[in-house]
Amino acid sequence: MVAAITTGLKSFISALLQPEHNHNNERTHSLDNTIPQNTLQQEQAEEAMPPEGSQEPPGSDNAEGPREPVVHANGSFHMVTWRGAQHRAEILDRRKAATHGDDYEYYVHFSNYDRRLDQWVLGSAIEPEELEGAIPDTKPGKKEDAAADKAPMDVEAPPKPEGEDTVASRRPKRKAASMGQTDPTTAPSLHTDPHAHADDDTPDTPKIRNIDLVVFGRHLIKPWYYSPYPDTPPLPPPAATNVNLHHPPSNARTLFVCEYCLKYMRTGRMIAWHRSHCKRRKPPGRVLYAKGKLKIYEVDGKEDKLYCQNLSLLAKLFLDQKTVFYDIEPFLFYILTESSSPSASRSSADASEGDAVVGYFSKEKVSFDGYNLACILVLPPFQRRGFGRMLIEFSYELSKHQHRIGSPEKPLSDLGLVGYRSYWATVLVDLFRNNVGVSVSVRDVSVMTSICEEDVVDALGSMGLLRWFTDGGVCIPESAIKAYVHAHRLKANMRTLDPRCIDLTPA
Repeated sequence: MVAAITTGLKSFISALLQPEHNHNNERTHSLDNTIPQNTLQQEQAEEAMPPEGSQEPPGSDNAEGPREPVVHANGSFHMVTWRGAQHRAEILDRRKAATHGDDYEYYVHFSNYDRRLDQWVLGSAIEPEELEGAIPDTKPGKKEDAAADKAPMDVEAPPKPEGEDTVASRRPKRKAASMGQTDPTTAPSLHTDPHAHADDDTPDTPKIRNIDLVVFGRHLIKPWYYSPYPDTPPLPPPAATNVNLHHPPSNARTLFVCEYCLKYMRTGRMIAWHRSHCKRRKPPGRVLYAKGKLKIYEVDGKEDKLYCQNLSLLAKLFLDQKTVFYDIEPFLFYILTESSSPSASRSSADASEGDAVVGYFSKEKVSFDGYNLACILVLPPFQRRGFGRMLIEFSYELSKHQHRIGSPEKPLSDLGLVGYRSYWATVLVDLFRNNVGVSVSVRDVSVMTSICEEDVVDALGSMGLLRWFTDGGVCIPESAIKAYVHAHRLKANMRTLDPRCIDLTPA
């Protein structure tokens, strides 16, 4: 009886509650229909957002697609991985990488290193954190002298900070102007990069290397620096990476230069046609030195202006701060050549032996500071063969002939300083070998060698023999000379130039 009553009450209560439940469902459904759809999506998105202050971990499932590459600004400083170590570098320019998707390549200059080591690096090699402030390079001051950056010698030094001992420029900078085979006032730059301000003649403005390869006769050369060759046909796009001479890319920006007349072309077809028609087989001017296959020509910048301008353009590819291209009339150029065999690329009717340029130095016709050399260069394929030393010797032989004390323009580049100190050391060792135990004044040493007193003192300091310098002069004991010769493996009379083969008779 009781069980029946309990069951009846439960059924009654369920019947009373069931309409209210259905009414609530209908009201909820109607509310859902009245709320705009975009409002619902916004509420759902807000619920899915992480709390304020929290960050999504990298690589999480909620991350949407690949992240955008970090873009670094020009002029910023970063740590860059280079040769297995990190170096401080300044970003000079950027471009889209050709083979790495959306990544960028950056043209960087490594602090305290020569600009010939500037190169393109991928963005992955650059640390994202920007370094504060620009630390100035510990270089020997601003190279304001137009031809002060002495050329690469036949002595190749490892990449390192430039020397601290060089002397500041003793003269104002010369006129800076771009040059070529066209009108200098209208000739545009060869550089196709919009960031390359070729018409900016400010010496401190960094210039980005605008040529990847130079075909010079039978030699393939990789340039070191920017050179303002005028633009004729537009260049192909920059090479994807730094050019490898053994496997150059097809889109490398290549310049073809005749080894005899130094005219430049843009295509292999043009240089092939030129070689079949070019009649020049030697530099203009007169021969002042001839021995074996080597000759030194004297060329006047005023009489052979176009040839000297082309030579200056070619030299700029390997000289950082050279700025004299058009204003060459006050200069004499002494060009070292080597007799070359007939080139296989020339026609049989025109295959004759000629004197190809291997290096040169220039000097002012009138130098009030007593400089006997303004600019010197040995082309890379001919380095480490003693040609740089030969040109230095010849410059001092000219000073001796004129009964003057000579000195190169300052400051010297790192490689130029190495070459000159090597020459000065050899000359001084030969001098003191013949004057053992004799006190010689610096003035007397300068007169006997035609090396200025300042350079004599600098050379003795680099040789570690300055401690024998007294008020009465220099008196170096024989034991110190022998120790230096043994340590540096010097030979007696290390001359690369035969003075008997010099002919300075006026024409």
